[in-house]
Amino acid sequence: MATIEGVYLTDDRDNLIFEYPTSASSPSLKTVLSTVRGSSTTSPHASHNEAVVEVSKTHTVYRQKQGRIVAYAFVRQYHDEESLRLKTIGDSDDDGDDSAPDNDYDQFQDDDGVDASAIASNEEKKSKGKKRTTMVPVNPAFVFVFLHSVITTLLDYFGKPLNPLKIEANYDVMCNLMQELIQGGKPYITDLNALRDLVPFNNSLTSNIIATTNQFAKNYVSGGAKLSSLGSSSGISSSDMAQERAPWRRPNVKYTNNEVFVDLIETINVVLSPYHVSHKTTKGAKSSITTNKLLTTIAFIEGTIDFTSHLSGIPDVLLTLNLAGNNIPHPSFHRAVRVDKWLNRQGVLSFIPADGKSRLAQYTIELDRLSSSHRSQKPIGVITPDYRRGLGVKGNEFEISVNISMHTGVSKIEYLKVEIKTEAHQSVKILRLSHGDFQSGSQGKFEWVFEPSQKLGVTAVLRGIIEDASDADELVDDGDEKVEGGNDGAVHEPKEIALKYELKGALPSGIKVDSLKIVRGWGDVQPYKGVKYICRTGDYVIR
Repeated sequence: MATIEGVYLTDDRDNLIFEYPTSASSPSLKTVLSTVRGSSTTSPHASHNEAVVEVSKTHTVYRQKQGRIVAYAFVRQYHDEESLRLKTIGDSDDDGDDSAPDNDYDQFQDDDGVDASAIASNEEKKSKGKKRTTMVPVNPAFVFVFLHSVITTLLDYFGKPLNPLKIEANYDVMCNLMQELIQGGKPYITDLNALRDLVPFNNSLTSNIIATTNQFAKNYVSGGAKLSSLGSSSGISSSDMAQERAPWRRPNVKYTNNEVFVDLIETINVVLSPYHVSHKTTKGAKSSITTNKLLTTIAFIEGTIDFTSHLSGIPDVLLTLNLAGNNIPHPSFHRAVRVDKWLNRQGVLSFIPADGKSRLAQYTIELDRLSSSHRSQKPIGVITPDYRRGLGVKGNEFEISVNISMHTGVSKIEYLKVEIKTEAHQSVKILRLSHGDFQSGSQGKFEWVFEPSQKLGVTAVLRGIIEDASDADELVDDGDEKVEGGNDGAVHEPKEIALKYELKGALPSGIKVDSLKIVRGWGDVQPYKGVKYICRTGDYVIR
């Protein structure tokens, strides 16, 4: 069991912007930060920039950053004894009186046939069990999800970029928001649509009073003689019933142009390791053949389904996906999604959408569930990289190739580049470059940059040598003759090669939208529907 005793917002230099204590004993930000820094000095692994810092046996500080804003949460973790004390009938100084009711049943036994050793063993097990359950563990996701909700709410209210001036200028709105976001140290209302109704923004107090008065007058006129029935159950409006049915959706939503959009976004994460083998062509011969392969170490796809709803009323939507044979074992859904429908048939999403944009689902597809002997690289998506080393006469050359295959629905590749990382004192000498430009950075960082809109159906090649600065220093001039020495022909290789790109029109998993239907709460007119597929790279590296 845990409670959030305080929420603090600071800038990136830990200057206080806003604080919201949830109890009278909540410490100030200065006390929290000094405690965090104190724990950092006592623990070599702790830092005030870490996401989680345990400052005592009962208190932990959680930290999450968004741009220039840093959100802290001061969380208290309760012991079992504190939680169970609320359930006891009476307290006593005797430890035996605080035991569970099961101990009372154990006392009612016939002494004639009682095994004393068995009783002792039983008591020992109970005492050990108590020691094992003295502290209730806290799931960090509980706090981080709440901090994420706070930051998302601020972005929705104040817009991007989120800065200290916006928060300080809307102190009254911040107080009202925090009263709804957290109550009694627990997250309370975190749905943006519900918060927009409870805490209006850009409206003065006078306008709110006028709007409320007009609503009362309208209800009085429409009610007429039935005003006496306000106290009965029939006084519940349809909007209230709809709000109870779908609290994540704003009531009485009306649009002139009704439309819905579905965005399926997948991020590729792959780690490839070069596998270099040299073997002789014939027994005893000096000639050999070098084999370069890329083995898959890690490969998975992170997917999200975003749904933008501009629909009037309370629509009921059925979204059917073609999973293309993929197994999605542990997806996470918006609470609007009816999970039982998905469990009965994977790929079917039934829900009442939130108003505006919301994240409908998140999923992960594992691609590296292969034995170590069958981990050779397989094409993932439209682009397949390749890397070979030990080339050339001296064996000191390397080659990077990027194969861009044709794909239905994809017309171009955007923001395509290859990042090459070496040691800080090393440089890359280009021997061949078929496409794009090669840009030299600093501290061993280089980029192979393509056109902003790269066409498909090509194979781009970069071939080069990594040179060490010490190699150039040891090239000395001795009269008319240059003498090279010192490094004995050492071969240098890139530390890491990273692939970056983005494309629209297809997903690496092959997932598509089969149908999008509004099954209830809608008339004969069908809204405009749009579907977008976006693929981008996360950590796609060769190392």
